[in-house]
Amino acid sequence: MSTLTEREEAFEKRFALDEDRRFHARVLRDRRLGEWAAERIGVAAESRESFARRFADDLVGKDDETVVAAAIKLFADAGIEMSAVRIRRKAEAELAEALRFLTAAR
Repeated sequence: MSTLTEREEAFEKRFALDEDRRFHARVLRDRRLGEWAAERIGVAAESRESFARRFADDLVGKDDETVVAAAIKLFADAGIEMSAVRIRRKAEAELAEALRFLTAAR
């Protein structure tokens, strides 16, 4: 096998691992965002985890704007005004934390 082929295969494996980590980080971000929203809209403490899990499950594979829109809808349905900017900032912070967590776990 040539060096170029070996490098190409290594690059492809690294790309696949990075994509997998990003996917898991987004799922974790969505779950944490769901927990944050659940707390603010008054979901009982014992129900927050399942609420957040359903929130994240519904958003698997969706883009960031869909996640923000879903969170805005949660707040609006609860009669709570929450800006898209604040939700985006929270989502960005949670994504950064999820990436740190997943990177440290390796």
